[in-house]
Amino acid sequence: MRKNIFKKLALLSTFVVTSVFASGYTPVSGDGNPDDWDIDNSQFVYDYADILTDEEELELQSMCESVGKKLGMDIVIVSSLELGHDAPDGQIEGIENSYRQEYITQFYVEGDYAESGIIYLMDIDYDGIYIARTGLAQVYIDDYDNEKLLDAVWEGYYDYDYIESAETFIEEVEDMVGDRKDDSEFEELEKLWNEGGYDDYDEFMGVYSDKVYEAYEDTFFTKFQNPFLCMIIGAVIALIAVLIMCFSSRPKMTAGSRTYLKNGSLNILHRFDRFTHTTTTTRQVNTSSGSGGGGSRGGSSSFRSGGRSFSGGGRSR
Repeated sequence: MRKNIFKKLALLSTFVVTSVFASGYTPVSGDGNPDDWDIDNSQFVYDYADILTDEEELELQSMCESVGKKLGMDIVIVSSLELGHDAPDGQIEGIENSYRQEYITQFYVEGDYAESGIIYLMDIDYDGIYIARTGLAQVYIDDYDNEKLLDAVWEGYYDYDYIESAETFIEEVEDMVGDRKDDSEFEELEKLWNEGGYDDYDEFMGVYSDKVYEAYEDTFFTKFQNPFLCMIIGAVIALIAVLIMCFSSRPKMTAGSRTYLKNGSLNILHRFDRFTHTTTTTRQVNTSSGSGGGGSRGGSSSFRSGGRSFSGGGRSR
């Protein structure tokens, strides 16, 4: 019996090791200092902070590959212990997001990842997270969605459950982008993006807004912008309303308050109110956020890094 158990464990270990090498995935070492980056764009998980097991890294690598291929974009996850070390003493607090933004976008550019992609940084050194999008990922996941995505992954990160946070990141991206790829409006957006060969997201949205406005001007409802036509329509509606009220009017009731009251049957001599006591109810408001607190929010922004357009935002514990 024991021999069978040992055989199964040996086979399982062999399978895991073989899978790692077969996939081309190699766990990285070091703390993630940009001077030591050696990035292979077929590898999507870089755990410089060593917060994941080899098996967890392999699982995330497989998820990034399959979901990224399905969505047509690269999905990258990085943990780091080396961020903001060049900041002047005492000046890192409050500007962590700017360092995370620079770090993770430079990582994506230097790794020569796909034109469209999304990258998740777990900054263990200064205890926070950052998510950045580029290319079509900005079209399918806007700034509002980026905040929702940060909220979703923050819970696992806050509880030091890093694998849960990373898995949630991939799953949420798959759901968000997958739903929108089935939406005709987003199909038009993707078509416009590809036809125009855009890189800058703000420029693209400006062109898209112009097209939406032009289409709006050509619709039937724009005719109602004429003030004289609106006045005529308003007058007709008012006339119809008055006619309806006239035809629906009824004779007034002639019975008064004493019509059906027998004389002398009701005799009120005194009337008074007596105020006796007051009851006050209080309730304590609980302001404790508990586990999974929101952290400090840096907001979302659009920017350029390495000649590419990115959008992103982060959280700090």
